[in-house]
Amino acid sequence: MLHTIDGQNLTLAELSEKTPLLVWFWDRWCGTCHDTLPLLMNLNDKRTRVLTIANRSGGDINIVRYLNGQHLTLPVVNDRNGELAASWGVTTTPTLLIVAKGEVVGTTSGWTSSVGIGLRLWWVRKWHY
Repeated sequence: MLHTIDGQNLTLAELSEKTPLLVWFWDRWCGTCHDTLPLLMNLNDKRTRVLTIANRSGGDINIVRYLNGQHLTLPVVNDRNGELAASWGVTTTPTLLIVAKGEVVGTTSGWTSSVGIGLRLWWVRKWHY
């Protein structure tokens, strides 16, 4: 069970049952993460869901202050101590995990383009849904 900073309880299985889920690990100090945010917000629709995980970015209030003005409409989980990242083998930000039916089926770290994400999502939809 994952708990968002706005009080939602979510599971990967529920979020990825009918459509791919992008789990995006980011931190407040990552310039590439900041640049990727609009791309991920555009991808969050009926065909794809996006969950963001703030890795080692301070308390909830720090994250809210950072995101204030970003117009973020995606759910955010605070991974204050990096425990979620460690459990999934995430060692750098940004890292994007692609989850299908509760299972991680793809991953990429560093900068990626909308075309790169689109191709990964096409592959997941073709083989997992």
